[in-house]
Amino acid sequence: MNKVSCYAATAKSDIAGSASLFEKQFSGYSMRLHNTGDSLWIVVHWPNNAQVAFRAAFALNSKFDLAELKENDEKLNVRLSSGLGNYTVEIDFPNGEFPVLHYTTAFKANVPILLPYSPKDIIPLTQNGQTINTFGKIHASQVGTRSGLVFASMTSPAQLSMFYLQNLTAMSEFCDVTQTSLGETVGGAWPEMGFNLPAVTENPLPDDKFYTVSDAYIVVSEDVPDNDIEIATQYLNYLAALYQIMPKPDTKYRDWPQISRKALRDLTLNKGCWEYAGGHAHLNAYLCDYKTPPEIMVQLAVLTAITEHSKWTGVAYEVIKEIAEGVPAFYDDKLKTISRWLPSKRGEFDESEEQKSAMVMDSWYLHHPLMNLSKLALNGNKDAEELLLKSLDYAIKWQSILIINGPYSIKWIRWRSSKKKRQKAKVAKKMSPEDMHT
Repeated sequence: MNKVSCYAATAKSDIAGSASLFEKQFSGYSMRLHNTGDSLWIVVHWPNNAQVAFRAAFALNSKFDLAELKENDEKLNVRLSSGLGNYTVEIDFPNGEFPVLHYTTAFKANVPILLPYSPKDIIPLTQNGQTINTFGKIHASQVGTRSGLVFASMTSPAQLSMFYLQNLTAMSEFCDVTQTSLGETVGGAWPEMGFNLPAVTENPLPDDKFYTVSDAYIVVSEDVPDNDIEIATQYLNYLAALYQIMPKPDTKYRDWPQISRKALRDLTLNKGCWEYAGGHAHLNAYLCDYKTPPEIMVQLAVLTAITEHSKWTGVAYEVIKEIAEGVPAFYDDKLKTISRWLPSKRGEFDESEEQKSAMVMDSWYLHHPLMNLSKLALNGNKDAEELLLKSLDYAIKWQSILIINGPYSIKWIRWRSSKKKRQKAKVAKKMSPEDMHT
């Protein structure tokens, strides 16, 4: 038996005890609209008699009165009123590769109000039993502030799948005025899932206009995935289909040539971008960051980009020479390879983090600079070609170790690992920096 909140426990009986306000067929499915007093429900019926209810509007601690229900241009427009304000709900069924239900809900408060809680908006139903006796699985849901989605399947008493996607961008104004975040607002646990508004506890929602409080796109399907491959395939297919339907921002012209000229000017003239060591200028990873030694990846990523930009524009930039002259200083004669950190500054770490250690680096910080050295070499940079060839043997040796032992952290290089510390120590013991030269 599943656990449900008080907002879901009576959903089935409330819907069953209310009259259907509107019915419509779409792509072999049907939907019915119900006003249960505190909620406006869209109940979708699958061809196999499975049912899922979507809470299109929630009256908070008030009750809904139906003000208007009108169908036109393949859309259903609903206006509701309550003691707290007015709602509009627009329902449509976009054409696409899969059957899709779409609804947008907006709310205008009568007075500025706080909204301390709102329930999830998806409840699976049964014909005769209770929601708590349905069985299903949530395959994927929102993580942090990423896409607001829920991909779930019901396996009993009937089979169905649904891919629910909230257009979080539509609620930007709501979040701006209430100073709230939409992170972790789409998810839940079977059988109570979907979207709930973030709690508004400090900055009241103004009473000046209608604010979008939900913009949901739902793919409905009878196909229940059996394994990870099918889950991934359906996930990508449904997501791609909905992205084709969702509104897209207007194309805006960006004057990238002008932006690049300004970036080059600032990079060249702003002293906070640079650090001097051993008679050479090196780029800081971050503006005015003098606590972290210069990094080879930063030098080569910028140098490669400016070199390619120079080739495209036909303009010779003095800053190319300045960066390039400092790159050979990153070569470590003992290790016979380029080093992530400038060797002459490696002793300045506080080691407050794992990667802030003189002889530790992720494989990315070796392979990415080698890639950029190869690009520069192909553009005729002889110094880059020499550094690349001098560093390749070291990279090849470590690659062979990784193939045999797996991606462990090793000094030097110590690749970061999710393995237990004892495993990392074991591999570190196998191969020390000095072992690389025997």
